[in-house]
Amino acid sequence: MNEPELKELCHVRDHSKLLEAEHTALQWCCKEQETCTAEWEQRADEHEATLAKAQAALENAKDRVVQLEEEHLKARATEEQQASSCCASQS
Repeated sequence: MNEPELKELCHVRDHSKLLEAEHTALQWCCKEQETCTAEWEQRADEHEATLAKAQAALENAKDRVVQLEEEHLKARATEEQQASSCCASQS
């Protein structure tokens, strides 16, 4: 081998080592990103479940409000009916 070929081979070897180091660093970064993504997805799933529970609780509360309003109206009507029948019997 002559000197220019040897220099070229050394240059190619050095460049290859540099590329391998960059590849290793990129693999590490990619692994970190995958880990972070998995954590975020898990948190998102947990928050979606919490949101679904909260929405169900809200719907239940709304239904209970309607039920209580109906009971209140019935109680008021019964009270008014008893008051009017009491007043009519006293007259």
